[in-house]
Amino acid sequence: MEEIDENSNKDLSSRKQGLSSERIVPTGNTDSDEALISGDNLLVEEARHAVVFFPTWRSQMGNIIAFVLLSFATVYLSNGPLSFMVLKGKLFPLGNDMLWLHFPVLIMIPAYFLMRVLVAVYDSKFIIDDRGVEAHLGLVSFNLRQPRLRYEDIRGVEPTQTLVERMLGIGTLLVGSAMTFEVEIVMEGIDNPRAMQELINRARDAYLKKIGSSSSDSGKDRARMRVTGD
Repeated sequence: MEEIDENSNKDLSSRKQGLSSERIVPTGNTDSDEALISGDNLLVEEARHAVVFFPTWRSQMGNIIAFVLLSFATVYLSNGPLSFMVLKGKLFPLGNDMLWLHFPVLIMIPAYFLMRVLVAVYDSKFIIDDRGVEAHLGLVSFNLRQPRLRYEDIRGVEPTQTLVERMLGIGTLLVGSAMTFEVEIVMEGIDNPRAMQELINRARDAYLKKIGSSSSDSGKDRARMRVTGD
């Protein structure tokens, strides 16, 4: 009997180690990630299916082209007709020489478009997991919004693309809420929005089927308990 108990304990500990070694994809929320890791095994298993993505660089093609062209124009103008707009000043002596600073004021124009690219790409993050869709808006801004829709609250998912966006393979995905009948989450500048639409619809159908089967099973169990009197 003692050998059987030891074998069963070893088997149980090995199963726990196998569950704890499952790969977990972070959802971007530190508190929820810690809750998933420290929670039951079902939540740990579901956390593996989270898909995290950002707006693509191709969505900022106009700003990137403007940055490149304006950078060349800044170099040409600062060394030619507008050389007077280059600020010069002494920094500090370096041996027998003096180190000078040359700052072209016109460089602020292409820097503005580069900043727009960086903010647009890294200011938003989108998450699709087994329970719903979540957006983190304003990651590098003063105001941060984190709207989330559960699959049972999603009214519809609609991709929108202009002609240029279809050529670049990008677009916007609109996720509507069944509670407010309005668009709750807007995923701008993402790669292949139609594929993301299919991913959300498949995950939503699988989740609704899962909770539907679980509710029917619980209803059957309650009916069986009433019949048997347990």
